[in-house]
Amino acid sequence: MLALSGSLSAWYALPRRLLVAMGVANLLYASYSGTLAVRASTGRPPSRPALLTLVGGNAAWAAVCAMLAAATAASASWAGTAHLGLEALFVGGLAWAEWLRRGEAG
Repeated sequence: MLALSGSLSAWYALPRRLLVAMGVANLLYASYSGTLAVRASTGRPPSRPALLTLVGGNAAWAAVCAMLAAATAASASWAGTAHLGLEALFVGGLAWAEWLRRGEAG
């Protein structure tokens, strides 16, 4: 997203700033969830607060993406709207799956 923000901006008909912000948010998520996954792979499951932070972050990001999809639907290309909508669904699904696993947190 960050490397292709200029090209995607033109294709999606969305501001490059928005795509850069999305790329940064995705990197932050990947760093945090990756840290939790590495810990879990070494036999240390994430703490309940750490998992709930992940759930909350994903739920909030899903809501932001859904609102952006709705707010930009009139001006964005079909690809931009689809990307935002599908990201909202995907991240919302992650939040739901993580929520269901909260009882397994350490």
